[in-house]
Amino acid sequence: MLDYIPKELLPLGIFLFFCALIGVIGNLIMLIVVVRTKRFRSPCHVLIAITCVADAIHISGQFPFCVHLFGNLTSTQAQCYFMLTGPIVGLTTGGPLILAMGIDRLIAVKFPTRYRYYQEEPRSYIIVQLIFPISYAVTFLIYGFWVRDSNVKNQIICSNPLALRDTAFQMFTYSSGIIYVFVGVIYLSVYCLLKSNKASARFKSVFRSLAVTVGIVVFGWVTTTVANTLSYNITSDTYTAQLIQMYAGITVNSSAAANIFVFYFINAEYRGAIRLLFGIKAGTGPMFEASSTMVTKVKKGADPISESGKKRTNTVSNCYFQLFIPLLGLTGAGPLILAMGVDRLIAVKFPTKYRQYTEEPRKYVMFHLIFPVLYIGSCMGYGYETKLTDPKVQITCAVPLGLWGAAFQFFTYTSALIYALVVIVYLTVYILLKSSSASARFKSVFKSISITVGLVVFGWVTTTVANTLSYEVTSDEFLAIVIQMYAGVSVNLAATSNVFVFYWINSEYREVIKSILGLKNKAKTINFEASTVSVHPNRKQTMIA
Repeated sequence: MLDYIPKELLPLGIFLFFCALIGVIGNLIMLIVVVRTKRFRSPCHVLIAITCVADAIHISGQFPFCVHLFGNLTSTQAQCYFMLTGPIVGLTTGGPLILAMGIDRLIAVKFPTRYRYYQEEPRSYIIVQLIFPISYAVTFLIYGFWVRDSNVKNQIICSNPLALRDTAFQMFTYSSGIIYVFVGVIYLSVYCLLKSNKASARFKSVFRSLAVTVGIVVFGWVTTTVANTLSYNITSDTYTAQLIQMYAGITVNSSAAANIFVFYFINAEYRGAIRLLFGIKAGTGPMFEASSTMVTKVKKGADPISESGKKRTNTVSNCYFQLFIPLLGLTGAGPLILAMGVDRLIAVKFPTKYRQYTEEPRKYVMFHLIFPVLYIGSCMGYGYETKLTDPKVQITCAVPLGLWGAAFQFFTYTSALIYALVVIVYLTVYILLKSSSASARFKSVFKSISITVGLVVFGWVTTTVANTLSYEVTSDEFLAIVIQMYAGVSVNLAATSNVFVFYWINSEYREVIKSILGLKNKAKTINFEASTVSVHPNRKQTMIA
């Protein structure tokens, strides 16, 4: 009956239909709750409601996709643009609205007196906060209209990202990346301010709900953006690349549908209002209730084995010295990846100067190592100063626990900033390479590095988000630690993937590795070889964002 649907798209279509259905209903429930509840009339809650409306409109764009997919229908890109004008608005306003909520919380915690003054004119305050989201959405509506494709020969299965054609979608992807960098900085600033602030438990509970939502959204957009950027580097087959992009979009759609679940489980006020809406009596016990006290340091006995009552083997001080060398590798990874990116940027942007620099390779390499060495020294010195020598605090030694308390926090936050710079640098090189006449060898090496960086950034984003939010998701210390431990799986996988990435992507490394192992190279065999020609994004298939 559904033989015309590609088998690889059928599970995705089913998932997106139910995800869209749940997302629309859930976000509309959030809107009704805010409208009906008097204590939710403050600007912060109004912005939350507007964001939920935007997410509902965004995710509703999956219904036309499902109709096209299951109905065996197609349309021109221009028709898709007009059909999905509403979802385009929801898609493009999502990031700016999250940024607006972060700015609102930053003003509230940093300038409470001024914030109360702004609340005397709530409509004017909300209108000011909405200027950037509306302007951003209108810009892409106009840009999308300008570059739309009315050619009836180019038929597509209509979906959200294809409503913005080619350069419009590329510009949206890149600008969204910049917006979410600002989102991360602002929410991290609010989190740090709240640690030393006497804000009410209600204020902190609302912020925790927002922070968890933002963490899910940022995770979704990072995975999707990395997939969109690297998909054509992983494979030269256009359809396979689009499949990667389509399935990577699952995280974005899941995050758009997650608002009601996050606020229900994290925030007691929203939970009570939602239960009241359905005529359910509020329970006496809080479900995952956010504590009014922020956890600001790594907990005592932070390894699950120690917490479960098994033998405790080491002091923190001993762990620091035992893991001294692994800590050097841990703290040096990010700066070294940044150094590689800067090297590639110089090579593609200033090729003449780069050739001059490589005439003195030792000096050039030493120059690039200055920041990694200084950063490693700072983290290790800070770790030495803050290490615990108390024999009563026994732990099962693990890499994160080698840096204790404030030292590990310093490493986590600064790593986030470093990887934000990493993304900007590598994205810049990628854009420059698209219009560059660089050799196939240069591009192949960069593709290998960029895929490795993508895996590392993905690993660190998941780990950093887990470390930051684990104690906000649950009040159970052991469960929070387990979340952190499992989140570290992605980082460790990224650290072990180098040889596999370079083997499969880069033919020169593959030949050398085979030679070392005494294996013969097959003639004219290119295994996932990086193409020297960029694939133009005129697609007849579809991808989901």
